[in-house]
Amino acid sequence: MQETLPGTNKSKLVVAKEILKLRNELLPDLGFNAGLYVYTRPFRAIYGVQPYDRVRFREAIDQLPDEAKGGTDLRKGLSELRTIIE
Repeated sequence: MQETLPGTNKSKLVVAKEILKLRNELLPDLGFNAGLYVYTRPFRAIYGVQPYDRVRFREAIDQLPDEAKGGTDLRKGLSELRTIIE
């Protein structure tokens, strides 16, 4: 995620955060739950699953790291989410 996205001078991580922010602004509040988690080590909640709130979710996106660091074990991250989704 720290690699530069071709055609830009931005890392893949920075672009992913920009996309999340844009989608957050366009997503209608339909009374659903949302969550935002970092699955790199250590796995942690940024916005634990709860009723979606556009402003608070935007603040959560801003808390995501700006630089990619550490290992990413998608399998382990998905395993951690299993208990949350249940």
